Amino acid sequence: MKIFFVNGVRSGDEVEFALPEITIGREDGNILRIPTEGVSRFHACLRRNPAGKWTICDQGSTNGVKVNRMRISGERELAEGDLVEIGDQTFRVTDLASAPPPVIFNPIPSITPVAPAEVGNGTRPLEPEIAPGTAVEPLRSTSDDRTERLVDLASLQGNASALFGGGAPDVAKPSGENGGAASPRRKTSRRLSNTAYYTIIVCLVVIAVAACIKMFSQQRQAVEEKKSAAGLEEPPLTVFYEKEVILPDNVFRFAMQLEDRTVVFTIDDIDSQRHYERKFENISHTGIGILRSRINSSGVLTLAQPDAPRGADVEKISRRLVIAALPQVKELRIIGKVAPSAFEEVESAITEFAETYGLQTISLTPEELRAQAEVHFRKAEDLYGNREARPGNLRDAIMRYRLVVSSLEQFSPPLPMWEQARRRLEEAEALRARKLQNLEYERNRAGGIKDYAALRQVFIETMALADEDSKVYDTARQRLFKLDRWLEERGK
Repeated sequence: MKIFFVNGVRSGDEVEFALPEITIGREDGNILRIPTEGVSRFHACLRRNPAGKWTICDQGSTNGVKVNRMRISGERELAEGDLVEIGDQTFRVTDLASAPPPVIFNPIPSITPVAPAEVGNGTRPLEPEIAPGTAVEPLRSTSDDRTERLVDLASLQGNASALFGGGAPDVAKPSGENGGAASPRRKTSRRLSNTAYYTIIVCLVVIAVAACIKMFSQQRQAVEEKKSAAGLEEPPLTVFYEKEVILPDNVFRFAMQLEDRTVVFTIDDIDSQRHYERKFENISHTGIGILRSRINSSGVLTLAQPDAPRGADVEKISRRLVIAALPQVKELRIIGKVAPSAFEEVESAITEFAETYGLQTISLTPEELRAQAEVHFRKAEDLYGNREARPGNLRDAIMRYRLVVSSLEQFSPPLPMWEQARRRLEEAEALRARKLQNLEYERNRAGGIKDYAALRQVFIETMALADEDSKVYDTARQRLFKLDRWLEERGK
């Protein structure tokens, strides 16, 4: 399942889940955490039922759950592209029919016990097992030649076990008369035998991996060729939209150009002193797919060019729309307030598409935009002032500061609130970077002394600080999952 956030604090984000159940809420314990107004601590739950269908149910939230603008009661089955509202957050669900990718774990192998070597009158204890995220300390040898050989072979066995996920051959006890040292020839032969064994294993693994990659590549190429032959692969989408309003005391212009997964937004508003141009690259296929679907269903591609309006008007509104999905190209020009319903449907789709990238100025007046930015700024200041109360407060404050900066950066000259939010954002980002660096030092320390409780807490705090769509967050989540699994298998 893929979730594409249409608005709110996570506007423009796209996440994919491979879990059969996804809890949604404001608290850290949820799989999908949405820190915004109107979202309860444990708000809703997405589940894949035995028939393979995705459903959503309300968990007794205050503001309820809406699907396609309608509030639900109980459990509701979802369809591809449904719009879900959780409090003030809206997102679309896609790829509902796709099978979840398999989760491959890399278990920590147990080390085959090695017979203890005699050192003086005592014995040498076995080395402890190694947990995920910890450092491996080399075994220390003694002056006894026989003990040194055992240490070398035990280290070799442990390294092979960690590499291949299974046990390596047992280390044989040195043979000789009355348990004495083995002959140099026998020692050399045993080393050559071990080297050949591990070389063969490595070669087999490399061959198997190469064969799998080649097989999957051939299967993917065959699927793409089949889609292309059947005409299922959709052509690239290019959209240009421009709206211009000329009044006696103001000129407003908005333009959007989408081409090759790159979109450029432009706004000019003389009265409110807004001059804004922003470019986004590598637009998600989901966002483009939703816009394409809205365009195709609107009927605008078969719409005839309307006649020019008659009579003079106090205000002059002109709109231009160019859609290119080769080999089909459509261009329409509309003058005046009244436009065909198909054209207005495409305008609504473009407005929602722009809002997913934080550009809500199409539907908001300058006064409404300033008021919304002020609400986000006050909330961000409150979260930043209480950043030590909960690690997640600092991350949420950064998200709010970003919203204020992106909303007000289009005003020229810059507003005082924009400058305050920009400076505070830089300060908060620097503080978070220092905290994440300290947590990395703590991870190395706790891993070195095998303090698993401290190591687990490091991963949790890292997830609370990092952005949920960042590599740092994903790495900490995977390490926490592997550590919990490792500890559970050993009953710790």
